[in-house]
Amino acid sequence: MKIIKRSGAEAAFDSSKIYDAVQKANHAEGCVPELTDAQVAAITARVEAACARMNRAANVEEIQELVESEIMAAGAFEVAKRYIRYRYERTLIRRANTTDRQILSLIECNNEEAKQENSNKNPTVNSVQRDYMAGEVSRDITRRLLLPREIVEAHEQGIIHFHDMDYYAQHMHNCDLVNLEDMLQNGTVISGTLIEKPHSFSTACNIATQIIAQVASNQYGGQSISLTHLAPFVQVSRDKIRREVLEEAALLGAAQDETAIGEIVEARLRDEIKRGVQTIQYQVVTLMTTNGQAPFVTVFMYLNEAADEREKRDLALIIEETLRQRYEGVKNEAGVWITPAFPKLIYVLEEDNVRSGTPFYYLTELAAAVFTNSCSPAAGVAGVQASHLDSLPDDNFNFIVANDLGRNGYYDQKVIAEEMGHLAENIDIEFVAAAGDVHHFEGVASVDDPLWMTNYELIYSHPELMIDWFPVMGNHEYRGNTQAVLDYD
Repeated sequence: MKIIKRSGAEAAFDSSKIYDAVQKANHAEGCVPELTDAQVAAITARVEAACARMNRAANVEEIQELVESEIMAAGAFEVAKRYIRYRYERTLIRRANTTDRQILSLIECNNEEAKQENSNKNPTVNSVQRDYMAGEVSRDITRRLLLPREIVEAHEQGIIHFHDMDYYAQHMHNCDLVNLEDMLQNGTVISGTLIEKPHSFSTACNIATQIIAQVASNQYGGQSISLTHLAPFVQVSRDKIRREVLEEAALLGAAQDETAIGEIVEARLRDEIKRGVQTIQYQVVTLMTTNGQAPFVTVFMYLNEAADEREKRDLALIIEETLRQRYEGVKNEAGVWITPAFPKLIYVLEEDNVRSGTPFYYLTELAAAVFTNSCSPAAGVAGVQASHLDSLPDDNFNFIVANDLGRNGYYDQKVIAEEMGHLAENIDIEFVAAAGDVHHFEGVASVDDPLWMTNYELIYSHPELMIDWFPVMGNHEYRGNTQAVLDYD
């Protein structure tokens, strides 16, 4: 059994510390003991049993509250007063300097609280540690100066969770819908350098990745872009390539057959689209922002955002190439093809791509293949835009999608699991898609790993959830034994 220390580090549960603390309060100098050794041992045992029933690592404050309750339940009210007074004195001492132990635990890579707050960061990377150390200063200022005391106390007692306390002290914001259209069409400034409107699709993709990196380094949370904003530059490249082909034909004295020229132009254009999409994919995967993580990017593929039918067809070319490259994946350090965690792909179903025989149904088939075969939460067929559809097929069915599951019961995982069960009671659920990060932080070692019990079995125990679960690999699974995730039954 584990506990979460005040520094955020995880440690083994040690019942002897509870026993010793109660004995010190019981045998305080000048005071008459109110508890026998057997009673102190019984109090210790009851507190340990209560912690075990939590099915998660209890924090120090929770354990001390249990100790106080058990002492008072035993009728030792003077002992309880001395124990509470000692806690208060220690709290005053800790408030004098609240950051040292947390920062030291970050450097030693054992601050569990920080790792759980943002599991997408690798705590062994120097830039991550620097960001975490700055975050601890922000936490300290936020707790002591910025938040009302009742909010801080509710957070510390687990009644609420005040997220992103590590960024709250700064004047910055969370999550952006990036207006690529404005910056690409009208130019922008990056690091004091004027970036003018690009003259090709590949250049537009390159500038888009630079914008993504700049945004990611100056905010916290994710960002979203739309491929629609890149679509106008397909025609820009098409016109440019056509001029080049005509010049080459004239230089060679070749007959300018319009059909042949058109085929050459489209072939070269597809090659440029491939290179541009590849730039986005590899840049997003390999970029490291100033806070030590790859940009958390979501890419929207929404055909009906296009300005006209020609732009919609060009957008379809970009979407097709994006899906094909995601299906193929990238190679990891061992040379094995994997699906990258980012960018997340959101493919929107509409009237002209949702049914067989519609113009862009081939994209929907490709998106479905990516989702079912890629073993990654980074790609998925997004929700149906119901307002665009006359009706849904009669054979539609219900299922639950849940991700970031592996929290050992923390961050409302158990509460959400219960809500999933209640939902399944009222709606006929066919299956659950466990869409990535089933096990934080290093995946699982095997099908017998204890994390299966603490992250999964004990959490999703509602009878209505005893249905098929289909796991999709996330970046944390790839740190462990991915085959064990697929084999677990």
